[in-house]
Order: sequence, then C-alpha cells, then structure tokens
Amino acid sequence: MKENSQNEMLFAWDQLLASTEVNQEDLPHLGSLRARLSTRVEELRCLQSERNLLRGELQNTTEEIRQALAHCQDLASRLRSGVKGIFGIHSEKLLEFGIKPIRGRGRRLKGKPRAVCRESGSTGSPASSSSESM
Repeated sequence: MKENSQNEMLFAWDQLLASTEVNQEDLPHLGSLRARLSTRVEELRCLQSERNLLRGELQNTTEEIRQALAHCQDLASRLRSGVKGIFGIHSEKLLEFGIKPIRGRGRRLKGKPRAVCRESGSTGSPASSSSESM
C-alpha cells in the first residue's frame, strides 16, 4: 500500500474518531470499538515512525557500504599493482593472484606453411575454404 493512501486512511480514521468522540452520548454502545480503533491507529503511527527511522538507517548503512567497497577496490588495485611490480607484468605467476599476465601475440614463422584444409586440399584458413565452396 502506498504511503499516501496510508496517510489518507489515517486522516479518515482520525476524523471518524473525532466525530465519535463528539457524539459519544448518542453512540454509547460503540465506545469499545472506538477505543480499539484509537489504540490500533496509535500503534500504526508508531510502526510508521519506526519504518522511517529504519529507512534512514538503511540509507546510512548503504552509504557506508559504498564507501567501504570503494576503499577495498582502491586497496586491491594497489595490492595488484605491487604484485605486478614484484613478479613483472608478463609472469605466469600473476595467475595465482587472479591477474592476467600480458602475453605477446603468437608470431607466425616466415618459413612455416599455412594449415592445409582436408576437405578441398587448398591452403589457407578453414573460413576461406568454406567461403570458396559456396
């Protein structure tokens, strides 16, 4: 239920309680219902107040979590940088720390022939031979 509709309902109940209070001489048999409604309305107001306090605490806690995450991210970045400084950016040892080492591209040797495609017997990549057969 939306907070506006809750406030509208509380307003309507307050009016009802005020009207029954003014006219209690004409409505003596409804006194116990009025008292019970009054008690529950006050309980509801307390719960809404508690909810608002908890929302504030939630917002504060969320901000603290964001700050802690940013601080941890900074510290982890510094730690990774230190590990790279010790082992070097190309070391396979970096994998133990969850860091990808920088690897060079595979070089193609000048004297090495291209792979031969088994289907057509032509040289070249399999992608080029499949486009020729179409």
